[in-house]
Amino acid sequence: LGSGMGLSVDTFAMQEYPEPVEGESDTLLHQRIVKMSAGHSHAAAISDDGGRVYFWGMSLQFDPTLVEELNGVTIVDVACGEDYTLALDERGALYSFGVASSALLRGNSGVLGQGSKVQQLAQATLMEAFDPPTQTVRQISAGWKHAACLVSTTTTAAEE
Repeated sequence: LGSGMGLSVDTFAMQEYPEPVEGESDTLLHQRIVKMSAGHSHAAAISDDGGRVYFWGMSLQFDPTLVEELNGVTIVDVACGEDYTLALDERGALYSFGVASSALLRGNSGVLGQGSKVQQLAQATLMEAFDPPTQTVRQISAGWKHAACLVSTTTTAAEE
């Protein structure tokens, strides 16, 4: 599957029918994948063994690679945008990594949720704008240079 740019070894390969993701490593061979998302030139998948996240593409990883910084975190949802990825954990905390800068938009699109000066994250990083348990991210969506999430807010007795 894919149109190249890291999703396929052949840069312009198009498959007429879906085929298994294969590579030099057998990282996903014995994994049960429960969720997948694809962006412009990359993809991510969540396995059922503790919510591990695997990432490949963007001319960085040709084979699926475990996102090490999320080890020990149970990821329940993943969404890929153009050049960035969002990952939601079981507590409702949100992580981001990838590229937020855009020549077309003349700067930072803000999709990483890490402030206007952060244009690139090589590692998955917690978005501190949301504060579990008072703010819980329930659903995520990633687009070209935009992202959205559904957040529920819990009020404390002191706020009422």
